[in-house]
Amino acid sequence: MGVATGWKRILKWYGANTPEGTLSMRPGATREQIAELEAWVGQKLPADFRESYSRYNGSDGWILHYGSLRSLTEIATEWQMFQKGHEEGWFGSPTQLESPKIRPLWWTPLRLPITDNGGGDPVMLDLDPAPSGSRGVIKFNHEVGPINVLGPSMSGWLDRIAEQLEAGVHAYSEDSLMVCPVAWGRS
Repeated sequence: MGVATGWKRILKWYGANTPEGTLSMRPGATREQIAELEAWVGQKLPADFRESYSRYNGSDGWILHYGSLRSLTEIATEWQMFQKGHEEGWFGSPTQLESPKIRPLWWTPLRLPITDNGGGDPVMLDLDPAPSGSRGVIKFNHEVGPINVLGPSMSGWLDRIAEQLEAGVHAYSEDSLMVCPVAWGRS
């Protein structure tokens, strides 16, 4: 559906189903801030990613169990950490890759860590997919590397989140103080 519609649906659901302040969005990034990140990465970012970040440059509070949406500055800082690790040979081959659409590398400079869950397991914008894949949003785990594709694009990922929220796949948990899969609460 698109970035604007995806964010509208997500924020409407959070507003109706979570305590106030569970998720608040930061003001959008400027064109200059987006261009600065593109200079770091060495290429123009997808239009829907730029649109999303011109609306919201990060979040206070978590988007589902994925963590908070990083600001562009936070993305650049984390990208530098991953790049240093890459250059120093910290990363091996992924061990639990679930999708042939993801290049079987732990990290490449064309993956941007866009969420922060505090545990090293970000959602990443993948600009360097496998030959059978396409640019999109992937889930990363600090122990095994990239895992699976979450959406074919930033807008596709946002639409998927909105669809899952509206379908009751996720609910606010008083125990964890975040929105997580309803299945997690079952024994």
